[in-house]
Amino acid sequence: MPAQIISLSITTPAQPLLNNNPITRNDFSSNIKSIRNISTPIAAQYCADATSQLSFVGKSLHDWKAAKPGQWFIGVIDTAKKSVSLVPVNVFDRSMGHLNGQTLTNTSQQGMNRYASGALGEREGNSIMPDFLRNRPAGMTHHMAVALEAGLSKESSLGFALIKINDDFAQIKTTSTSLNGDKPDFVINHSFSRATALKVSGLVPTGAQMPIQWRDSLVEYLRQGDFCIKNIAISND
Repeated sequence: MPAQIISLSITTPAQPLLNNNPITRNDFSSNIKSIRNISTPIAAQYCADATSQLSFVGKSLHDWKAAKPGQWFIGVIDTAKKSVSLVPVNVFDRSMGHLNGQTLTNTSQQGMNRYASGALGEREGNSIMPDFLRNRPAGMTHHMAVALEAGLSKESSLGFALIKINDDFAQIKTTSTSLNGDKPDFVINHSFSRATALKVSGLVPTGAQMPIQWRDSLVEYLRQGDFCIKNIAISND
């Protein structure tokens, strides 16, 4: 039986189709405009215009009021959102509840600003700290962990530490190794106490202080705003 040749006739449109209709020049123009109008997330920008009109996030105020004398707090202020997060931290805990003697005597190579403030209870080593700080990934700083937990942006945030001496007195340190050094007008200062303890004349700090205008505005907020801390000593580190 002779082979049969089957001929298939395939027709193609003279123009590309859009919803079974020929695409016109106007269709291309319309779709390009639609693509251009798609909004993309923009990273928060650092704001140099300092203000004391701030607000706290999360349990910041509750934890401060409930804390015992000698409790340290890691603080982050988002200059774009005008938000402050305070989280209790035990910077003197080495492991398993044992105090890090090198930190307490200011000879630690890891904690430039962690020398004791002298507050009652500070050396007892029973400061509270939430699990997300205790179990943060290796290499992540306290400030970065607090910023991420609070939903604050690294690009627009500054870091500090606040020590509760008592209900009416606190000490603030405005140095961060991860948040402040990439902002305009940051300040570098030597830790006199640590440099003296280590007998090092040319100590190079590993962190940067927040810009002075934000330091002053933050202190004003902590004094006169939600926290009502009557007396705040500014530590130059």
